[in-house]
Amino acid sequence: LVRILLTSKNTLQKTPFGFSLIEMLITLSIIAILTLTALPSYQRHISTSKRHHAKIALLQLANRLEIYHGIHHTYQNAKPNELGLDPLSRDLAYQLKIKQADTTHYLIQAIPNSQQSKHDSACGSLSLSNTGKRMISGSGNIQQCWGR
Repeated sequence: LVRILLTSKNTLQKTPFGFSLIEMLITLSIIAILTLTALPSYQRHISTSKRHHAKIALLQLANRLEIYHGIHHTYQNAKPNELGLDPLSRDLAYQLKIKQADTTHYLIQAIPNSQQSKHDSACGSLSLSNTGKRMISGSGNIQQCWGR
């Protein structure tokens, strides 16, 4: 685009209006660099957030297992639909599972789906026992994966 101006001598003068190709390329390069630097941090944050939701779901499942034990005096034969497992695992990046349940003990697990396991391989599956023992299947630090 060109802007036409009248000078003091009433002659037409053309002045450039808009951005040059170099200016556009520099701007796009800066945007690309900022995106490439921010994307891994964003993915890490999303992965941590999904893990946090899985921890909450595991703790809620543990609570429901304790209620079941209070009524039936055993953890054995606790069915996921009786415990309301479906609402807990809805929109979760993990699959909740009762790995082991007998009269006095249980072990529940949150297994990451394929996408989550790629971004959070250090923690892997999260496990919780009836004694409150927290475990992970990955090679990471339990404190970092489970928090406090």
